[in-house]
Amino acid sequence: MEITRRSLIQASAGLALSTLLPLRAWADDTPGTNVTTEQALASLVEGNRKFAAGATAPALNVAGLGKLAADQHPWATIVCCSDSRVPPELIFRTGFGELFVVRNAGNTAASSQSLGSIEYSVAVLRVPLIVVLGHSDCGAVRAAKSIIDSNTAYPGSIGPMVEPILPAANAVRGQPLDNAIVQNVRSVTARLRSPEQPILYPPQRDHLLAVIGGVYDIGSGTVHYVDIPSDIHLPVDASARPH
Repeated sequence: MEITRRSLIQASAGLALSTLLPLRAWADDTPGTNVTTEQALASLVEGNRKFAAGATAPALNVAGLGKLAADQHPWATIVCCSDSRVPPELIFRTGFGELFVVRNAGNTAASSQSLGSIEYSVAVLRVPLIVVLGHSDCGAVRAAKSIIDSNTAYPGSIGPMVEPILPAANAVRGQPLDNAIVQNVRSVTARLRSPEQPILYPPQRDHLLAVIGGVYDIGSGTVHYVDIPSDIHLPVDASARPH
């Protein structure tokens, strides 16, 4: 069966996804990537280490764009914030076609657009790694924290936009912003790892996919990993935030 973006959307909207074939069989006719979870994570850690050390970004091969016109084979999905200070391709020193990026305020996966995009990257593109990337001084988490701590009201769609972050902010009510940022990352990774996720859970169960959390420190340029599955081992040069 050929899987296209349209067929994926139709399946999500009109079928009981739990009755579909296991993900590996469902996506066997797609190109996928030969990169393992461990290799993908090592590449991200190494790229960020060089970035934080001041290395210049690698030259982008514009001449090679023609090869990407017909297909893409990203090896990691980054769920990150819309904040202009958090460009994942630069943070991890990657080039065209390497990262599948899902961006929204507060790096959530609450909307069908965000979750569907993540599912597409796994079901069709078969990325082996998802990183939920929060960041320091996150305005969306700050707004959610203000609602919880001070009952602040925001105009327009800003309030509804940060609603998915409210449970995380409430869990660390009265604590520093950094704690709420980490808790929000953990909340999103927990949702993406849930056995109730019909597309994302099977490849995690079969050790074909891992969902990890991280927080990018804007001041230092370093990604600190905060939520790692027990079967995934960080590279020795990775920065892990203490629990």
